[in-house]
Amino acid sequence: MVKHKKQWWITGGILLLLLTASGSGSLLWWRDMDTMPEVTIPSPKMPSPNAYDFYVKAGKAVIPPTTPISPLYDSKFVPENQRKTHYPVAKKEAWLKQNAHAFSLLEKGFALPCRVPPQRSYISTIQGHGSKIWHLVNMIILENEVHVERGQRKQAAESGLKLIKLGHELSRGATLTDTISGAQRKRTGNRIVWKQLPSLNATETQEIFNQMEKLFESRVKASEIWQEEKYFGQARSLEIMQMEGWRTANWTGKKLQRRLYWLYRLHTSSKRSQFDSYTRYLDAWIAYSKKPYLNDSPKPAQPNDLFSHLHGAFYSRIPWHYARDESGGALLLTALALRLYHHEHKRYPQTLNELSPRYLKQIPVDPFGDGSPLRYKINGDKYLLYSIGPDGKDDGGRAIEDAKYPKERRARYAAMWYSKGDFVAGISY
Repeated sequence: MVKHKKQWWITGGILLLLLTASGSGSLLWWRDMDTMPEVTIPSPKMPSPNAYDFYVKAGKAVIPPTTPISPLYDSKFVPENQRKTHYPVAKKEAWLKQNAHAFSLLEKGFALPCRVPPQRSYISTIQGHGSKIWHLVNMIILENEVHVERGQRKQAAESGLKLIKLGHELSRGATLTDTISGAQRKRTGNRIVWKQLPSLNATETQEIFNQMEKLFESRVKASEIWQEEKYFGQARSLEIMQMEGWRTANWTGKKLQRRLYWLYRLHTSSKRSQFDSYTRYLDAWIAYSKKPYLNDSPKPAQPNDLFSHLHGAFYSRIPWHYARDESGGALLLTALALRLYHHEHKRYPQTLNELSPRYLKQIPVDPFGDGSPLRYKINGDKYLLYSIGPDGKDDGGRAIEDAKYPKERRARYAAMWYSKGDFVAGISY
């Protein structure tokens, strides 16, 4: 009997030890699951004074027109052939004079170094300044319209350069989404300069070229934009993990299967593993962004963590966005150099190599290519200048066209990620 009691005590003691160990192990496991990543997200050194602050002040200083003076400020559609009489140039000039202070602040900003304030919080971001920048863009477009109607070619082209510069400046230190917005401003600026290019004399062409060359040389590298996106994504991820109930929140929409899957994933993986997975994903994109558009490496595969799922839905299209933006700038700069050559020689060169180094320091590479230069063909007193476009194939200069849009619509010639054909200077955008 004593022997049996002793065995029960031993068995009970072992069970108690096992339960204690199991409880301690569960506690340690949960502590590990809930431990926040140890990471320091750097903050950049900001210029002082910062051009960005002047751009925001300029946007705030814009006085909107009280009556419609342009389609930009009119809710009603006015046919293009009626716009000159419907929106008199004198009214536009009066409005621009009314906004002389805003223009002054903008010009002061252009003379300063610029960096967008870093976004280190998803809850409080600088997105609210977008409307202020929108007012600036409209003001520059209206300035261009006045110059065009007054026959001021060089000034009209310079309005386009202002938009290109604004787009460049607002990409410095910006996240991917803000950079895409900046690219839209640059495309508008490119179109404005293109329209004036044929009418510029030699002196005017040289002045516009010099300004465009500086802008092109100072553009932001793709890897720098990805780096800033990484820091913003990390900061946002840390904020999410500090939210109460973040593991049970609905991050994936209405589909029950997806919700159950993420409930399981977030309750079986630690905060650090989720965060580290996202960080490796962004590091892979930073490395990939340094390669040509056409390369043998596959795009980084989206890993199975919540933050890559939330932030990275559009990452695969960023190389196209960036190459499209770069193509517009590279083609415009090269076209200006070709115009300079023509002014001097009364003909266009047989090859682009004849432009370097006198007119161009070096021939721009094709942003949609593998590191090869832009394509160029000469045909009498005309030329064909193009990039091979998003499909990565040289179609001999056959421009991208989307037949579902009428020929007078710009959307017909937009270079989308699925487009077939070439990105042709003066046509595609």
